[in-house]
Amino acid sequence: MEEKKAKLVFNAGVVRKLLKAGCRIIDVKADRDNKDKTVFVFERDEAFEKAFSDINEELKKSKEEILKIATDGAKLLNDMADQYGVNHQFEYSPESFTGTEIDYALEVCNAVIDIWKPTPERKVIINLPATVEMSLPHVYASQIEYMSKNLHDRENVVLSLHPHNDRGCGVADAEHGI
Repeated sequence: MEEKKAKLVFNAGVVRKLLKAGCRIIDVKADRDNKDKTVFVFERDEAFEKAFSDINEELKKSKEEILKIATDGAKLLNDMADQYGVNHQFEYSPESFTGTEIDYALEVCNAVIDIWKPTPERKVIINLPATVEMSLPHVYASQIEYMSKNLHDRENVVLSLHPHNDRGCGVADAEHGI
């Protein structure tokens, strides 16, 4: 049977989850075309499949547990990037941003930013999704504005919008969010 490999770039929480589940990292390297990207190559096996099925269990965790998952993952990615000597730019995305209390989303994002310590040369990307369009575009825009005004090291943070189009408001979300 041919060995299946997945060449993927994961967020910190997913990398942590895969490692905790016993997935084997085959390689960590910079992308050949862009030396500033970190590529984690995992063996796609039962542990890999189980890790993805278990990610939904994280939705049942407390706020403290979720914060710990995010910060542990951020620390892990720092350590791995340093260990393998890659110039990196990290991105964090609170998966259920529009369904989360805004102050808590800000707390988690700021905790991750504080660990990654962005600089003008190595900015952090904070991706804010409008998952399944839980709110109207003007509400999403207000959430984006609040986050933009209150994120730590804002001058070194790239704010990325990720609107979905489940109810046909994706374009309006993006326009209002900008």
